[in-house]
Amino acid sequence: MSFLQNILFLALTLSLSWFVTFAVARILHRRDPGPVLSLNRECDSGIVAGLRDLLRAQPTECEPGVFQSRPSIGMRVIAPLCALLFLALTDMTPVLNATGVEALGLGTIVKTVICLGFGYLWYMLLFQQRVAWGHGYITAYGLNLTWQCRRLEGLTDIKPQASKPVLVMSFEDQAPLCIPKYLAHRTRFLQDMQEIAHDNANNGAIVPWTLLRAQKSM
Repeated sequence: MSFLQNILFLALTLSLSWFVTFAVARILHRRDPGPVLSLNRECDSGIVAGLRDLLRAQPTECEPGVFQSRPSIGMRVIAPLCALLFLALTDMTPVLNATGVEALGLGTIVKTVICLGFGYLWYMLLFQQRVAWGHGYITAYGLNLTWQCRRLEGLTDIKPQASKPVLVMSFEDQAPLCIPKYLAHRTRFLQDMQEIAHDNANNGAIVPWTLLRAQKSM
């Protein structure tokens, strides 16, 4: 493919990927937006809401006491644009020839799958992935068009995981919850969660994992 043909191919496949992902995301969101967020346009998975959050200095306050944070602008815009530029400028023909894919006539299919997958991930980072907390709950909207919710009254600890770019939230009687480490307002989010865990411990409802680890090391 020439450079112009490559650009046109990327534009078509990305447009198709974004259109399908947008339609599915909107249908799922309207059916079940999650226990924390209502269908508030400030905090949904729509395009306008996603773009509005790009340059916010603080988490979005969806309603009194409910806040939302999305991935940083580097993950949502800069990194995908670099990847898009790489796809536009890179000639994949030698690689496809070396692997025998081009000889089988599957080169276009492979390129299409790669571009569709890239478009899906970019859309999810830009508009869908986010974390909302308030009213005693936290909800994480992931890259797979699903959400997970936990009660904050059981929060015991939050810490980064060394092997993955996530923050792991531990709970007394619930499964751990993984939050992306690259949140735009990570400092504010960590502060809020640590305060909640501290309040839970001081109220005597739970024993924080930090104290349990200290007791085990004695």
